[in-house]
Amino acid sequence: MLAGARIVEMVDTPMVEAVRGLVAGVSVSIWLFGSWLIPVLVAAGW
Repeated sequence: MLAGARIVEMVDTPMVEAVRGLVAGVSVSIWLFGSWLIPVLVAAGW
């Protein structure tokens, strides 16, 4: 998540502009999936 945030905040270059939306979307999706797994893992361990 931190790496994705750093890439999104980088100075505008053609490569950064090309992948900024993809990196932001993938970072948020992985963060949401990881957050969704916390209650599932707690319930499975209980």
